[in-house]
Amino acid sequence: MNKWGVIAMSRYVSLWPSLFMGLFGIFVLLIIPYQIGAHGHMAIGAPFFPYLLAYIMVGASVASLLTSVLRIRAVAAPAEKIVIDYKGLLKVLLVAVVIFLWIQFMAVIGFIPMTAIAIALHMLIMGIRKILYIVLVPVITALLLYYTFIVLLKVVV
Repeated sequence: MNKWGVIAMSRYVSLWPSLFMGLFGIFVLLIIPYQIGAHGHMAIGAPFFPYLLAYIMVGASVASLLTSVLRIRAVAAPAEKIVIDYKGLLKVLLVAVVIFLWIQFMAVIGFIPMTAIAIALHMLIMGIRKILYIVLVPVITALLLYYTFIVLLKVVV
């Protein structure tokens, strides 16, 4: 608490991911009946696994929230100054831009070259500088993806 009796919010930052996952799990539980219809009276029908995953998500979120709250109460540390990593935020923004451009230009340039370019750009953004990696990894990945979906899985494009 500060001198005005206000609890510092930086201690509670660790609660947000668990809270959002719990809310998302509840949202999934609410939409499953509208998205997946039950067919007959089977013990394990179509909605069984989505329900199971949603319950696991909510349960894990509640457990994570409880452990975080107990840990926060046990350690009454002073509020920390929140430091914003602008370099990391720039990387996230650049990755999003590359994904957007990949979606926009894939139909024009083609899947294999555009995927190779996008992977190479992502590698550069993340700090990989070896030319051999930047050339080989994107080309091999794009060709393997194409081979997997077109040849092995026989997906019609």
